[in-house]
Amino acid sequence: ALTSHGHVYVRAYGRVPHSIGRASIGFGKSIINDTDEETKEKEEKFIHMNNRRHGQWQYRRQ
Repeated sequence: ALTSHGHVYVRAYGRVPHSIGRASIGFGKSIINDTDEETKEKEEKFIHMNNRRHGQWQYRRQ
């Protein structure tokens, strides 16, 4: 569910820095009105950015 991206990130990573939680929630809200394909593309770009900055992070689709 697009509106619960923040929770998805928390479940995937356990305890996360507050700034990351806010970023993921804001990211989720920003893509609510996009189509599924646009959403997937933005998700992949967003996760790619996070993986570069936080190499130990792994994104798992719930």
